[in-house]
Amino acid sequence: MRKGLKVLLVVSILVGLAIVTIGAVSGCGSTKTTTNDDSTNAASAGEIADTVKTTSVPEVTQKVEIVGFGATREDWDKNHEMADGYSKGSAYLPMVNGKQPKYSGVTDIDGRILNYTVNFDSGTSQQTANTYILAEFPKDAKMSTSPVTTGDRCQIFEVRTNTLESVLKNKIPVAAFYSGSGSFTPASIKYVILTYSVPGAAPKSC
Repeated sequence: MRKGLKVLLVVSILVGLAIVTIGAVSGCGSTKTTTNDDSTNAASAGEIADTVKTTSVPEVTQKVEIVGFGATREDWDKNHEMADGYSKGSAYLPMVNGKQPKYSGVTDIDGRILNYTVNFDSGTSQQTANTYILAEFPKDAKMSTSPVTTGDRCQIFEVRTNTLESVLKNKIPVAAFYSGSGSFTPASIKYVILTYSVPGAAPKSC
């Protein structure tokens, strides 16, 4: 009986060793297979990297919309509402001082709006008017720190904007600030005439 138990114990041990050996061999095979997959993935990543390096990204150019000074008549009309009782295309809302269009004398030259008057409510300061006037131009617009012309009735400033000047070529926007029919007073701007000058021309007078 004891002899039979010893034989059975030896057989069990041998079977256990065989299972462990088979598992180890199988595990080695799996490791090898995983290594091959990693090599394949690494090669694919390298190919993608090469593709990215050699593929050029097209440059995106954003079109700047011009809806105020320098706009085409079509773009101007899309962004402004005409005032009733005036020549077609010459006056636009809102009304200021209860009776006068905000925009008057609107004129297009060479297909673009290059001359008009911006009217203000009574008591508008020059600083406030400056803010409104710059809003008539693209965001890169800057007004000269000092007037190019100073008269008894007005002050004229240049408005420089690369965006607009690239479209208008040799035309430089100017803004003439008026206090009305009397002497110029910075504390009270009644209207501003927007027009343009050309390089080398004599300064506009007022």
